[in-house]
Amino acid sequence: MNSNQVSKQPFYGWWLVLATGVVSLWGGVVFYGITAFINPIVHDMQWTYFAVSLAISLRSVELGLFSPLTGYLSDRFSARLVMLVSAMTVGVGFLILSFLNSLLVFYIGFIILSVGLSGLGHTVVLTPIANWFNKHLGKAIGLAMVGYGASGLFIPLLTWLISIWHWRSAFVLLAIMTWVVVIPAALLIRQRPEDCGHQVDGLYQSPGAEGPIATAEEPSKNPKGTRYAAVRTRAFWMLSLATGLFAMVLNIVAVYLLPFLEIRKVPTETAALIVMGLPLASVPGRVFIGWLGDVVDKRLTMIMSLGVMGFSLLMICIWETVWSYVVFVILFGLSFGGIYSLRSSIIRDYFGRHCFGSVQGMSTPIMLLGGIGGPPLAGWIFDTQSNLNVTWIMCLFVVLASIPLVMSMGSREACKVPR
Repeated sequence: MNSNQVSKQPFYGWWLVLATGVVSLWGGVVFYGITAFINPIVHDMQWTYFAVSLAISLRSVELGLFSPLTGYLSDRFSARLVMLVSAMTVGVGFLILSFLNSLLVFYIGFIILSVGLSGLGHTVVLTPIANWFNKHLGKAIGLAMVGYGASGLFIPLLTWLISIWHWRSAFVLLAIMTWVVVIPAALLIRQRPEDCGHQVDGLYQSPGAEGPIATAEEPSKNPKGTRYAAVRTRAFWMLSLATGLFAMVLNIVAVYLLPFLEIRKVPTETAALIVMGLPLASVPGRVFIGWLGDVVDKRLTMIMSLGVMGFSLLMICIWETVWSYVVFVILFGLSFGGIYSLRSSIIRDYFGRHCFGSVQGMSTPIMLLGGIGGPPLAGWIFDTQSNLNVTWIMCLFVVLASIPLVMSMGSREACKVPR
């Protein structure tokens, strides 16, 4: 009898998906929830949108600088340790923001918050998933990332809390909740299936069976060499640049959609509900498009998603009704959720599981370069231009520019990197 067989017990990998989903949920609350604080802070502190947007850009800088480190630490030690330290750091950042009395304190708080957020992002959350799954990788990644989309449910709640408690108290509550939610979930993380007697996709070695468990993908004998070999491939750079343009558009929409709707005379409560739909719509996008990438060429699926995103941006330029905004967030959310899932699946397919965190971490700074310049540019447009559609037209052309980059990646077989 073959000693390697499907375990009769529940595969712990799916419990891992649940735990990482909780971490991604709160990471999404931290990322998307900031939009609820922009107008109250601008109003109370009498700052410009440009000054506030500069802090948002610092968040992207920190995420870019620390993602290679957190990715490496996740591979070298464990994602669980990185998540625990990051949760504590995010809480401290929120507490500092609750006491802000100057732009300097605001920037310091955002830098600390961003350092912690880099350990709750896609690179760290998906590293153990890449270790546990192969055949069902796209679906597992999509489910683990559902939390980022479901975090949109908290935007109206944060808006309501700010209105009754003040934004300073809301920052304190976010600090406490970060520790309460993330730390227990992180303690459930197991880095590799081999540590639990399993192998990739849930196979199990019977007690007493001789020999090592044969994994679905044997690690390279030189993971470090493979890690840096990935950076020398065309696929790595084309994917990183394409997702960098995508991140520029996403950051602009995530930060300025709510203020844009309020400027368009949409009531704040209605605007908050519409913005809530943006990450929520990404939930089916993460799962369905992630699954679609398991059965269809991932590059083609990503190009289709970028096309849908471009169409949604064209819509918001043409129509100025509440229902057009609703359709916009649905289409935009579906596409950006799918693109996030596909990016991680492509990295796992092209470069393997043993250095997934490191490769994704090295790709993230390039991806976030777009996020650095996007919000300040949009803030300047909001401050100086009477035609607010200029922002969305610019975003449309940026999305269209990313499609040829994906097309030029080449196939996985042409990517000469050991897996």
